[in-house]
Amino acid sequence: MFSELDERDAAMEIYLGRDAVFMYYARRALLWGRGEKSQKKVVYLNYSTLVKEERFTVEERRRYLRERGITDVSNAIFVDTGYVGSIPEHILKEVFDIHDREEIDKKILLISANDEKRMVRKSFRHDKTASIAPIEWGPMFTRSATGLYEDKKTGKLQPIAKPSDAGTILGHETIKYLCMRHFYLLGRWQKEEASQEARN
Repeated sequence: MFSELDERDAAMEIYLGRDAVFMYYARRALLWGRGEKSQKKVVYLNYSTLVKEERFTVEERRRYLRERGITDVSNAIFVDTGYVGSIPEHILKEVFDIHDREEIDKKILLISANDEKRMVRKSFRHDKTASIAPIEWGPMFTRSATGLYEDKKTGKLQPIAKPSDAGTILGHETIKYLCMRHFYLLGRWQKEEASQEARN
């Protein structure tokens, strides 16, 4: 997936929570290891609540995105596990008024999808359980969001989500650490390899 993201070279990569959270950790660590952290904006976005709750207006949705630094998606790509891409499609259509199917497809990248134009690798099976369930069923820091509230300290909209139990949080933090350590070291190795090739 990350090699394909490198090829696309979008200015902003938006990882959709909660499912893509470990990919978000890994990508940030990889770029950090390469020394490219400041060259690309990598954002984690928990947006499912805004899709489910019809009571939120377009302006509230826009505000929620703006507070996370998402104001322009002209050179952005949404990354998720799968399977349809309904959340990024909703954002592009309802918030940014983008309705061209080809343009929407180019801005969505999924590990597994029923539409090959949105799938990261054509060799992946079109089987949700086989390809993305281990990620989606992984330990999450919080449970699914049930709404939004305005944080009095920051003035920003935040998801309402109960924390997971202690064992699940420990599992989440362990996987987070392993992801970040692995991909940081991989990034360092890639940087050194690129330096050696440049010297040769």
